[in-house]
Amino acid sequence: MEKLTIKEKIELFAKYLGSEIWIKNIYQEDKPENIFGRLEGVQSEAILVEVRAGQKLWFNLLEECPSYEFKLLLKPLSELSSSHLSTAKELPVPVFISSYYIKSGFDMPVFIAPGHQCNCKYLQELGLADYRSKDEIIKQSLAEAI
Repeated sequence: MEKLTIKEKIELFAKYLGSEIWIKNIYQEDKPENIFGRLEGVQSEAILVEVRAGQKLWFNLLEECPSYEFKLLLKPLSELSSSHLSTAKELPVPVFISSYYIKSGFDMPVFIAPGHQCNCKYLQELGLADYRSKDEIIKQSLAEAI
């Protein structure tokens, strides 16, 4: 897996504000294994996640990266429906198509900087997204715990 800086991760997450996010607890046995929420904001080194209606938590990626994995719950482009495709074709400017797909919850190839080794990769390939649903993740976690 390619190595991204905290700044690059924050910039990529910022494009997906409003998306579902999965926070997996890796090491802290006294905290829940899986936290799900909606990505509500970003700062220079942190993300804001609404974990319950009205309850928002900041996660500092510099301090908490070793303890947690952060993954957006997205859909692969292969799941684009004919409805999505026809709506995209009707957009007034072709450059809006990527933004429309992102806002619809699809994983899109990234551009970080000229010559960056992660350009043209999907967030899932970079370890920042998962194509499973919340229910699938919970079901698999329960199966692994048995």
